[in-house]
Amino acid sequence: MEWAALAAVLIFGAVLNLWRLDRNGYGNVYYAAAARSMSGSWHNYVFGALDPAGFITVDKPPLALWVQAASVWMFGLSSWSLLVPAAAAGTVTVFALYHAVRAQVGALGGLVAALALTVTPVFVSTARFNNPDPFMVMLLVLAAWALVASVRQDSGRLLALAAVCVGLAFDAKMLQAYLVVPALGLVYLVAAPGGLRRRLALLGAATLALVVASGAWMALVDLTPKAHRPFVGGSTDNTVRDLVFGYNGLGRVDGSGGQGAFGAVLGSRRGPGRFFDATTGGLIAWLIPVAVAAALLGLWQRRRAPRTDPARAAVLLWGTWALLCWLVLSFARGAFHPYYVGEAAPAFAALVGVGFALAAAAWSAGGVGAGGRVPTTLAAVAGLVSTVAVAVLVLRRTPTWNAWLRPTLIVAAVISAGMLALAARAARRAGGPGEPARGRAAPATAALAGVLALAVVLAAPTAFALTPLRHPSQGSDPVVGPPRTTSSPLDLALPAQLADNPALRALRQLTEAFPQLTRSAQPVTRGLSVDLVTPSLLAYLRAHREGAKFLVAVDTDPLAAPTIAHTGEAVMPMGGFLGSDPAPTVSGLAALVRSHALRHVLLLGGGASGGSLISALAAPIAGERDAWVRHSCTLVPAAKYGGGSGLVSLLGQAAPGGAPGVPGVGGAATGGAPASPFGAGGIPKPAIDISPVELLQDFRILADAFSLNLYDCQAPTA
Repeated sequence: MEWAALAAVLIFGAVLNLWRLDRNGYGNVYYAAAARSMSGSWHNYVFGALDPAGFITVDKPPLALWVQAASVWMFGLSSWSLLVPAAAAGTVTVFALYHAVRAQVGALGGLVAALALTVTPVFVSTARFNNPDPFMVMLLVLAAWALVASVRQDSGRLLALAAVCVGLAFDAKMLQAYLVVPALGLVYLVAAPGGLRRRLALLGAATLALVVASGAWMALVDLTPKAHRPFVGGSTDNTVRDLVFGYNGLGRVDGSGGQGAFGAVLGSRRGPGRFFDATTGGLIAWLIPVAVAAALLGLWQRRRAPRTDPARAAVLLWGTWALLCWLVLSFARGAFHPYYVGEAAPAFAALVGVGFALAAAAWSAGGVGAGGRVPTTLAAVAGLVSTVAVAVLVLRRTPTWNAWLRPTLIVAAVISAGMLALAARAARRAGGPGEPARGRAAPATAALAGVLALAVVLAAPTAFALTPLRHPSQGSDPVVGPPRTTSSPLDLALPAQLADNPALRALRQLTEAFPQLTRSAQPVTRGLSVDLVTPSLLAYLRAHREGAKFLVAVDTDPLAAPTIAHTGEAVMPMGGFLGSDPAPTVSGLAALVRSHALRHVLLLGGGASGGSLISALAAPIAGERDAWVRHSCTLVPAAKYGGGSGLVSLLGQAAPGGAPGVPGVGGAATGGAPASPFGAGGIPKPAIDISPVELLQDFRILADAFSLNLYDCQAPTA
């Protein structure tokens, strides 16, 4: 029966992860471009190069991309070959979590934890996407499974295996993987058998294994001469070491290195409520109240248990895991994407499983004292009430979506709480005259109440988790949940360095005047990846390449990635992901032009208004490169390649009628007229008080900031 239930959970999860997966296109086209480039060259594969020419790497270590690139090499480039590996990683994660929790609190806890994780919205959305996170989470849960086994079996080898799994997770997402290391170490130190000296010695050996597993690829790259490998994207000095402690390390926490600007634009407000806010709440908040109640119940019930008690170790492991993720991710000042909270999902799901297992055990054992039925019932009712409160809070943000769900949850929670209260009362009175039969019925009543409570806890997240099956998710972030009409995507306070940027001010004012620009009929992530190279421009570049190594150079990885993914051409991404990398420097760019390795450069914006978004968000090196191109190269008339306004192209691909992310589909990328962001009804009346002159000025600023300008660096300048 247990294995049949587990199989059902795994099959249900596989359906959630795979159903109509190809509608997501290439998912995150940034990683799709890297997978395509890596699949065609061992050199690119080892170093994790973004472009086919091996000019620059992605801004993450390549473990997840190694799997995706191998899939592309074996099966060809397609949605399935890019996205199925993440879906498979999700299934493995559920299987590993089941075994880890089962070993601590029994089969019921393992099954509930597996089911809770399966329907957690952020888990489903990331498992249907090609970001590195599913692989990091999988490896961390495998590490937890190995750690639990090492504690049970008193095995140093299994502890070392857990450390290696964390090290491999580091090779998928760097320092984010280390958030759970204190939780793993604490549990082994507290709950493992043997003397303290032996436990410390084994932890020291495991730390060495962690360092070796984490640092092997980093050492390989940094010890390779820089002239014989790609530039390390995201670094300032072309080393992985700098990437670890800067852009992908402290920069994510304290906002240094330009991270603060993107954190304001792309993320949500930092603070203790980040896991519950409008941006992130629908992804993760559902299970938190029950998880907290379960952790408190477990600590209270097992407070007098032996040091090696597995149930208390479970609370320590998953509770510390969840707490650390909440603390770091909630208060991080750097770039924050909502799906980052997916690292906490296994911990919350595990605590839900632990809570249900401990409650069932308390009812089976009987007793009304400390750790007995009454305290368990009180904890269950508190968790249930707070869960429904959080669910109502999140669901109220989309009041017309499944409007029946809120009242249904409230009614079901009241019934479940009432049944638990009646069962506890009957159990207390079972010793009186004429009460034995009622006492015997109490556990059955409590069991039915528990099943109903589990349905209440998982109903709303399941409804959210089903939405990716109906709507495509493309861009830089996976999305989940019902469509929402939100205000401007720049409704957060911009940092001081961006507050005076003309393009951002104009974009913010226009999206306030016309909220239609930020609304979509479907919850599709548009992200940062926009295909600027239209078919006519591509044909022109190929016809006038004249043997150059690179087809064209463009600012930033996200602007280069779509062309790389769709065509396999050697496009040079200048400046890495944020445009701030010294790759190339101005002198390096000039050398590439002199050697005829590069002829054409495509720049986005930066005209008379000075409103270039790239220059505003990136370091001065981006502006220096662009200034050199404008001074040293010849502007190609747009009529020669059928070009036009970059703003029109951007709006066309971002409009509700577009279908970005798939080759040959969407907006101006196909060479056709882009869909109007206002629909067929024309320009509506502005939602704010703004004059026609101001509107025209804003459109002109944006048209200049997003204008496409092709430069020929081999032609004589005027």
